[in-house]
Amino acid sequence: MAGCADALAREHLYPYAVYFGDRLQAMPSSTELVQAYRTIHGALTALGARQLEARVIALGLPKGGRFRIWVDWWAELDDGSCRLVAQTVEYMRETAEGSRCEMTECSGWAPPASIAAR
Repeated sequence: MAGCADALAREHLYPYAVYFGDRLQAMPSSTELVQAYRTIHGALTALGARQLEARVIALGLPKGGRFRIWVDWWAELDDGSCRLVAQTVEYMRETAEGSRCEMTECSGWAPPASIAAR
C-alpha cells in the first residue's frame, strides 16, 4: 500500500508466473508485474484498505536452492477491521543477490463482497 511496486518487482525473477487455480498469468518482465501490483493496489484502495500485512503461515524446507512460503494477506480497512484478502504460496529461489520469488500460486483471492471478517 506504500506505492513501492517498482522496488517490489525487483525482488522477483523473470519470466514470472502467477497461477490462479488452473489459470496462468505470465509476466515476462518487471513492467507487467509492476502494472499488476498497481491494479491490486487500486482494488485494495477501492475496498477501503489502508495497510496490507503478509502473515507467513509456513515455510517449506529448502531443496536444491528453492523453498516455498505460505502466506495469508490481511488488509486493514478504513473502519479499523482486518480482512483476509488473499492466500498464496510463494516459490522462492536462492540467488547470488539473495532469495528471489520466481512464482506465485494464489490459492485464495477474495473479491470484496466475499472477504471474510477476521
